Amino acid sequence: MTSRKQRLRIAPTFLLALTVPVLAMLCRGHSPSRYDLPNLPVWERQAPPSAKVHAYSAQTALPSGSAKITSSNQDASLLAADDNLFTVLDSATGAAVDRRQAGAPGEWLELSAQLSRYEPNLLPQVNQITMRLLGRQNADGYLGPPKAVHHYSSDDIAAHSQNIIGLLGGYAITKNPAVLYGAISAGHFVLQNYDPPKRAAATRSDSTIVYALSQLYLLTSDSDFLAFAQREGQKSHLSGVALCSLYEATGDSGYLKRARETWSSGDHGPRFATKIFVLTGDPAYFIGASHSAQAPAWRSATAFTQCCGALRINDLQPAEIHWKDMTISVAHKESRITCTVTRAASSARTIQLLLPPCTPAPGQHKAKQADSRYWTGRRVWKAGDHIVLSAGNACGPPVVSSEKAPGHSSGRTI
Repeated sequence: MTSRKQRLRIAPTFLLALTVPVLAMLCRGHSPSRYDLPNLPVWERQAPPSAKVHAYSAQTALPSGSAKITSSNQDASLLAADDNLFTVLDSATGAAVDRRQAGAPGEWLELSAQLSRYEPNLLPQVNQITMRLLGRQNADGYLGPPKAVHHYSSDDIAAHSQNIIGLLGGYAITKNPAVLYGAISAGHFVLQNYDPPKRAAATRSDSTIVYALSQLYLLTSDSDFLAFAQREGQKSHLSGVALCSLYEATGDSGYLKRARETWSSGDHGPRFATKIFVLTGDPAYFIGASHSAQAPAWRSATAFTQCCGALRINDLQPAEIHWKDMTISVAHKESRITCTVTRAASSARTIQLLLPPCTPAPGQHKAKQADSRYWTGRRVWKAGDHIVLSAGNACGPPVVSSEKAPGHSSGRTI
């Protein structure tokens, strides 16, 4: 027969056995994270003040959520790309791997953060990869491939710096201060642990470091990051992206001049084209971006911008755009590209279309094609108004017409 003392000992055990599974079910998917705001140190619950931007950008991207690319497969390809992102970053110490590929998560985040403003399906994945990358960070801030000794090569720091850029992209989407402070810790790791070789010409690794630290300075106003970036920025052959970033951080037009020269020398990468196109507003950079697997996604990042009170539609891919009091749909129908106003403007609005390159007539010399240019239409746009382009050939002016729609005035051609 069980004594009273034995029954008292058994009761708590029995209750615990009942409650633990229940609590586990209630907490499933809600386990606390050290990166959740309540778990952060008090001094990390608010982002540091950003630096004053001295450079002038000719145009700005539309706010997140104001446009939707309706027939792009970019989000699907990016969603499927995370399976192998962490292969090198998680590899065993001393494994024979391409050490620069440890920056793959950062590269994915940089691109996806740009694209997610028009591809909302990417947002959950951006948040997931951001937190996964942050969880890989060592206590000293290191975010590169595994090392057996504390000696870091240029490739190690380049991968580490690319992951800084990725965290900054993730922070732009999540607005989680822990992500920014993770990037700051990674930036201080560079300052404390890496002394770049003294050489006259920059390497690809040097350019990645300059780009990362310049962007860190812009978000934190930490002058140590800028001083390091400017010191390395004195090297020749710096990438166009790094030069544009230094221009943003300092306002020194000499960096922008060097970026233009880099473009003229043949660097037409889509990331660089996107950066310098936003800064200058020159459509030649958008049109002239080189073709690569990532080019469509980078083009999408600047497909719709604002400039001088006008809406610029820079990439005529199928989309729906919400701007001020207007809604515009872009569609491809047979041999035509049609921009249709589905919600009217209450006052005069300016729409600008970046016309695609002309298709030269048979026997016409390529040099005689029209330069990249915008078609501009300013009017009180009515629901049902169309801007019609012939697909692949915009040498002539587009046709603007309005068709009769229920509840609207009769059609007209302008």
